Amino acid sequence: MTGIEIAGLALAAPAVIRECFELGDKLAKKVRENKESKAFAAKAIARDLDVLEKPLEIFNTDIGRTQLKLDMEQGKLVLKDPAVAEEDKNALSDVFEVATRSLKKIDCDVEIIQSNAFALYSRSRNKAYRDMKTELTTLETKMSKFRSLVMALRNVQISESSLYLEDHDFQIIGGETGVMRLNESAFVTKGRPARDVRQARKGTGLFLFDAKQYTPNTKGSLKKDFRFLSERLASTIISGGILPFVGFRDGGDEFQFVFQAPSSVDRMLSLQSTMQTAQDQLPSLNAKLSICCQLAEAVLHVHTLGLVHKNIRPDNVLVVFPEADLAFHGSADPQVFLLGWERARQVDDNHTNLEGENLWERSLYQHPERWSDEGREVQEFCMGHDIYSLAVCMLEILTWEPLVLPSPNSTRSDVEPVVGKCLVEAFAELQLSTSSRPRAQFESDGAWVSQDALNVQKMLLQLAGTRLPSVAGRRITDLVQRSLCCLDPDAGFAAGISFEKPTGKEVGLDFIDSVLGDLRDVTSVI
Repeated sequence: MTGIEIAGLALAAPAVIRECFELGDKLAKKVRENKESKAFAAKAIARDLDVLEKPLEIFNTDIGRTQLKLDMEQGKLVLKDPAVAEEDKNALSDVFEVATRSLKKIDCDVEIIQSNAFALYSRSRNKAYRDMKTELTTLETKMSKFRSLVMALRNVQISESSLYLEDHDFQIIGGETGVMRLNESAFVTKGRPARDVRQARKGTGLFLFDAKQYTPNTKGSLKKDFRFLSERLASTIISGGILPFVGFRDGGDEFQFVFQAPSSVDRMLSLQSTMQTAQDQLPSLNAKLSICCQLAEAVLHVHTLGLVHKNIRPDNVLVVFPEADLAFHGSADPQVFLLGWERARQVDDNHTNLEGENLWERSLYQHPERWSDEGREVQEFCMGHDIYSLAVCMLEILTWEPLVLPSPNSTRSDVEPVVGKCLVEAFAELQLSTSSRPRAQFESDGAWVSQDALNVQKMLLQLAGTRLPSVAGRRITDLVQRSLCCLDPDAGFAAGISFEKPTGKEVGLDFIDSVLGDLRDVTSVI
């Protein structure tokens, strides 16, 4: 996200908020330029200005700018809402008035420090440094207070009556004949809101449904989960990777998240179907990197919402093509959106369950910490597990070699899939052991994949190391390997490649600056 995008948002806000962000962006740029400068004067004051780097991340990093955009969008909705009390709106403006004064003082202090770069024991420079640290504390407090105020006011705005869609609020039309199924839980069909609901206008339109079945015993707890996730999805206006959210409804034996569909059904496929059907028309490296970048941004938005997705795999990724021929055109890349929201949970709330996947084709995308022989995991889900799943998807996208294929002898969707050829070759290259079954059975039957999670990680790293350099380059290869080892304290099987902070939440933050930054850098020079 660029400073221009932030400025565009700020232009629609009151003058004091616009001034605050302009000052913050200017100051972050000044500190960044000083850090990048090789001049002796810049090095002389580097220690003094380093203290600014962390507090100004909100203006200067992907995670900061994304959170800032999210907060600004929510703040705009609060300021425009006539139902919100004026005193609450004034409280938001007051926060920015104090923050703006602090930024002005910090800017003056930086000028003093820069003008006294060679005077190490200058009284004015030392005083400016002390004053700057004081104002930084005030700035951080006020920006945190702004976010807390916005979230509190937005939670008041979003009531269950606006999130839960009764039959008189929303109806599916067209019956089974008009349904396009994307995977076993997501489908697209026509619907008719009886009123304007968030970004969905009254009248017939195309909608995407993401569902999870319930039983009489699980209905109450599942509705509570859907209600919580709906609050989070309704609070975001960011469209990148997340479809516009309408609400959730009871479908009879399942709860359904309802999203606005992006286009006509003849332009949509899951990523899994796209890779399985487009083997004769390979996308360019630019197109593949674009898909990876959009998917990474979607994961960023999930984490910015304080959630872990838990369900990132190709059949839960929607690809929307620019034309109905479902082909990759050089003029425009497909759009990418995340599906599979029914398993998402708040990060670090001890609510994520420890049940394992019982299908090998899903376990393949799970971090080894989420596997066990008993079907129960030792570790709860964290952001790092999402990053691992993302890395497996990126490996498939960049090589365009599916890890899971439909059965060659059947067109039925309920027939167990088979292991992709590339995974079988990696198994053989590593000379890994398996049971004494015939090789033909070993090649097609996916049961052997689920016998050892670390073996699967080894195979994926082997594929990344042998397949990626020729199709995507060394930097992207390292990026995927680093992501596959993001929670390994000793970098696992990719020696020397690891994130600096191997805890779940911190890995999520490192991912922003590392994976997404590298993807954007490589994309920009191709």
